[in-house]
Amino acid sequence: MEASVCYDDDDDDDGGDDDDDDDDDDDDAQKWIFHTCGAVGPEGPTPIKCLNSYKNSNVNVTVGTRGPFKGIQVWRVPETATYRITAYGAAGGRSVLAMSRSHGVYITGDFLLRKGELLYVLVGQQGEDACPNSNNKLNKICVEQSGPMVNKTQVKGGGGGGGGATYVFKVGRRCRGDDTLGGGGGWNDRAPVSQGGRPLVLGGQGGQACQKFWQTHGGFGGGGGGCISGGAGGGYRGGNTSADNNPKHDGDDGTSFLGPEGLPFLYPLKAMEGDGEVIISPVQNCSHCESDECHKTNAGIVCYCDEDLILAPDGVSCINATEMHLLTPQPALSHLALGLSVGTSALIAALLLAVSGVMIMYRRKHTELQSIQLELQSPDCKLSKLRASTIMTDYNPNYCFGGKTASVNDLKEVPRRNISLTRGLGHGAFGEVYEGLAVGIPGEPSPLQVAVKTLPEVCSEQDELDFLMEALIISKFNHQNIVRCIGVSLQAMPRFILLELMAGGDLKSFLRETRPRLEHPSSLTMVDLLNVTRDIAKGCQYLEENQFIHRDIAARNCLLTCKGPGRVAKIGDFGMARDIYSDGLRRCAAALRRLIGQANKLDRRASAPLDERRYFFQPVMPIRR
Repeated sequence: MEASVCYDDDDDDDGGDDDDDDDDDDDDAQKWIFHTCGAVGPEGPTPIKCLNSYKNSNVNVTVGTRGPFKGIQVWRVPETATYRITAYGAAGGRSVLAMSRSHGVYITGDFLLRKGELLYVLVGQQGEDACPNSNNKLNKICVEQSGPMVNKTQVKGGGGGGGGATYVFKVGRRCRGDDTLGGGGGWNDRAPVSQGGRPLVLGGQGGQACQKFWQTHGGFGGGGGGCISGGAGGGYRGGNTSADNNPKHDGDDGTSFLGPEGLPFLYPLKAMEGDGEVIISPVQNCSHCESDECHKTNAGIVCYCDEDLILAPDGVSCINATEMHLLTPQPALSHLALGLSVGTSALIAALLLAVSGVMIMYRRKHTELQSIQLELQSPDCKLSKLRASTIMTDYNPNYCFGGKTASVNDLKEVPRRNISLTRGLGHGAFGEVYEGLAVGIPGEPSPLQVAVKTLPEVCSEQDELDFLMEALIISKFNHQNIVRCIGVSLQAMPRFILLELMAGGDLKSFLRETRPRLEHPSSLTMVDLLNVTRDIAKGCQYLEENQFIHRDIAARNCLLTCKGPGRVAKIGDFGMARDIYSDGLRRCAAALRRLIGQANKLDRRASAPLDERRYFFQPVMPIRR
């Protein structure tokens, strides 16, 4: 179908011939890159090819399917601005006797484009190669002609196809008939033959080869077909074929053209070795720079200067190196030497101090580690063995749970991720005691306020054993006047025992706080004191019924649920009960019989000695003075 392409007088195009690229725009600036969409040979791309090719890019084009616009990509300008357009023409095909191909040319210019305008982009395609060839017979000829002997009959028609030109233009209502835009490579635009590349106004397809069996077509964009010599390149005006029909010569290059409305940025240069390409990017506003040139970086806009100049400290003007030297104050040599000597001395002194500090810390840590190692090598039973075995309570009716076994597996293990510490409460027999919250404990509200007793990470094996024993003892008790054990967390360091939170604190501190003074009489009555005494006595009775002796019933070891009315006292610390194991008071029945035989200190009921009974019934009831 015949068609007429008109160019608007107001806005012209950037029509470039063969070749490759030079992108001076900053990588961070937005740019659009147009390519051949994977099309090769004399015909342009299809809409499907471009849709798939640009799928993961910011380029959105439509592709012509009919008439002279077939294979031409159409792009809509997103914003009104000055854009830098670089058009790369395609390279020519390789001939049988030529070791290299003719490179394409690129040209760059700046154009003012308005939002919504349509740019038509024909991306030139590389001319087809004669060698290497997919046809085995022709490829054999390619191999044979690489030697010193040349068979001119075989070589005839083995020229490479001409490279297609790359065009960027706009279509308007008025035409300039005196200009022959987009001439086919090497042939008259007005009467093209099949071997010549078709002009842009007729579709820009590549020309056919002179010899059918070589099939070296010109590239899309008006590239001429290969004959004995290589095909000519397409362009604003297509190139001519070689005048002497020498198989070692390529066709002439097409000419490049930059519309008068554009401002040249880079003049034509040969560089492209493959298909053509078009790069469009916004031009930075560099009017504040003395050179009117700049580029964008992560830090902002940076001005350019000519080769013999450097950027001044103000970041705008350009000065020579001598002026910069005068602007920068140079310190005197004596001052420089003094500064170096002082800096070196300070560095040496700092290194000596650092080495001395490291040596002192090493000696201290070495001594501490030796003492800890000796302590950990004690003959006591290791905690790891306790976890892997079962602890058997002695058959002593006064100090055991009726001969039942007590194992670490009986303790309720609470995952460390379910425990959070909120504030410190004080220091206990083993380590710090904290207030915390526990969640996810079966049979308990969530979250549950708890008191957390901790065992430091650095401790003796005996401390670990005693800590575990206390957890086992408290876990066996179930009485309203004995502090309840919620669970333990022994699988991570530091180890935890979770007890019910006694918000009232210990009884000793509470009594001191409520002690009567001249200006503040005590808020406690005799009934309050008797209730506290009764609670502790009930707890002692429960311990006695379970054959346990606390041995340290004191006000500091009794805890209160709250400080106000309705308070309940509970027995807390079992530190002295812990010592019963190591002192040999909870031994087997044979040891008990030996104790009975000594000076009649125990009666037939194997009751505790008098001094132990005094410990057991130590008065805790405060007397107001």
